[in-house]
Amino acid sequence: MLRSEFLDVLGSVPDPRCTRGRRYSLAALLAIAILATAAGMRGYAGFATWARTAPEEVLAGLGVRFRRPSEKTFRSVLSCLDAADLDRRLGAYFMALAAEQAAAAGEPLAVALDGKSLRGARRAGAAAAHLVSVFAHRARLVLGQLAVAEKSNEIPCVRKLLRSLRQVGLLVTVDALCRYRHNASYAEVAVMPIWR
Repeated sequence: MLRSEFLDVLGSVPDPRCTRGRRYSLAALLAIAILATAAGMRGYAGFATWARTAPEEVLAGLGVRFRRPSEKTFRSVLSCLDAADLDRRLGAYFMALAAEQAAAAGEPLAVALDGKSLRGARRAGAAAAHLVSVFAHRARLVLGQLAVAEKSNEIPCVRKLLRSLRQVGLLVTVDALCRYRHNASYAEVAVMPIWR
């Protein structure tokens, strides 16, 4: 089950719907989508399928008691969310968890920055979305991600992600694309001190 602090983070996300006619809280819909994705479900239909087959006590813990949310509900609500805002909120929560775990182990927070094209994200002949992510090794969490601009590469995203992580002592690994000397010096400024 999800931790109560995580449900609080989901509850802090602004709800794009008008208050009239809401059957499910936004936090419940987001939690179901996250749990369904963790269970291997894909897309709105997968979220609805997971909600239909989920144990009663799990859904009751999320405030879903009688009717289960449908594919249409997930599609209409999740497509209106501010994805960047949701990503920032989840990233800050995951960063705090990962930093706490690293501190308890007496280690720096070890992260990897890497870019990947999303499978199944190609639309109408356009190129598939390419994201650069920060992944915390020990916590096994994605702490943030940025989409690579068209006709660009991963380097500007790596710099922006490193800039957002300046307040935490990090041990960073990056792949060969970011091997240039000026990027290494930029990273040293952004992530020092590594060991205390």
